Amino acid sequence: MNTPAPVSNKAAKPVKARIPAKIRATIDLYTTERVSKTEAAKRIGIKPSYLYTQLTKVHIRDYERDRFAQYIQEIEDLKAPYKAEAFETAAELMRTAESENVRARMVEFLAGERKGNAVNVAVQVNNQAPTGYEYARPDQEVVVIRAGGDTQSPAEDSE
Repeated sequence: MNTPAPVSNKAAKPVKARIPAKIRATIDLYTTERVSKTEAAKRIGIKPSYLYTQLTKVHIRDYERDRFAQYIQEIEDLKAPYKAEAFETAAELMRTAESENVRARMVEFLAGERKGNAVNVAVQVNNQAPTGYEYARPDQEVVVIRAGGDTQSPAEDSE
């Protein structure tokens, strides 16, 4: 007599894809030490082609993305204590520095009014093509651009 197999009401657990230890170590190396993927693979002792093949797999790309995010968060977490120490040092310099210049800069720094932090962007709008005679070497191609009339507009061009 054939008896059916017992049916479980539990949903099957998804199988977590395994990441080889050397691939994990290589990803950790190039995310934290900022070396190239090829260099990291060579340091760990695997072929770069094997690393790149493994990086085509979704679960390994996910690990790589998560590792980058984790590394960035670790760096962000380090930023706060250093910033606090910088403020303490600036306050100390403001109170005790003999130079009036140093004290004034620390006041600006602590007040957040440093002039050097601004980003300057300059856009040159009067770009003119060079005029006069230019020598074209034999291997260069010369292109002459001539002003043409507006063929799309019914209005007359005035020059």
